[in-house]
Amino acid sequence: MKKIIQVIVISILFVSVVTVLALRSYKIDIVEYIVLSTIIQRAPINYPPEKIRKTFEEAEKRATAENTKQTYMKKLLEVSQRLEKIQYLSEKNLDTLLKSIAGFSSVPSESH
Repeated sequence: MKKIIQVIVISILFVSVVTVLALRSYKIDIVEYIVLSTIIQRAPINYPPEKIRKTFEEAEKRATAENTKQTYMKKLLEVSQRLEKIQYLSEKNLDTLLKSIAGFSSVPSESH
């Protein structure tokens, strides 16, 4: 009986460790998806979603090529925090936001 309990506990711990490691490797993808979806939802109706997606794809490729994924992740989190306060993005604000994502630069605070 004790051996079965030990096997169950070890199995649960193993699954937990694997899950944590898997989530860590996909964390940037999850955050990027959420930020991308939020931006598309808050963009002007006539703004092409393909342009937004392309900006994110290019930024992710650049982050991978330059080994700057942590910097890209920080940028996504910064944008996410800013988006919490904004219900609608004007075309000008969206262009500024996309440029900051493409260049990983800081997002200027603008009132809308």
